[in-house]
Amino acid sequence: MDKRTIRQAMIKQRLALNEEEYQSYSLKIIESLLTSSFFNKEKPLGIYMTIRHEVDTLRLICSLLEMGIRVALPKVEQDGMRFYYIDRLDQLSLGAFGVMEPPSDDLAEDLSTLIVPLVAFNEKKERIGYGKGYYDRYIEQYHPQTIGIAFEFQKQEFVGETHDQPLDYIITEKRIYK
Repeated sequence: MDKRTIRQAMIKQRLALNEEEYQSYSLKIIESLLTSSFFNKEKPLGIYMTIRHEVDTLRLICSLLEMGIRVALPKVEQDGMRFYYIDRLDQLSLGAFGVMEPPSDDLAEDLSTLIVPLVAFNEKKERIGYGKGYYDRYIEQYHPQTIGIAFEFQKQEFVGETHDQPLDYIITEKRIYK
């Protein structure tokens, strides 16, 4: 299958999850992330806002902020994507592609860890995103530790492309891919 077909099928399958499964799987993934040995709670991290029934990052963001961890969210700008720190969720406003974005006042420049959205992934920890390349370019430029969070059914067989940046870890409700 090509990336476009996989992307459409995975989004459809995510949207078909019932609310109980969605919340249960998301909670397992968040708990695995927060208790993993490779997740550094001492350093700021970048994370995305959930769309289209991705793993529930809203719950994760709230937990991180409550723990006193500096959290930065992406903002799509004319020349690419940048991350900006937030202190609270009410700072966000509707931005590009219908995603909630932070204000542009506190640029996060040296993020050591990035929680990366994905639509599908393969055994090599390569990902299919939404096709715009923002995360691949950001990862290539800044080289943060990357952690993808996804549902196990999003693991698919496909061949990555040369510009695709493989992730360091992927956490699903069933396991951690290292």
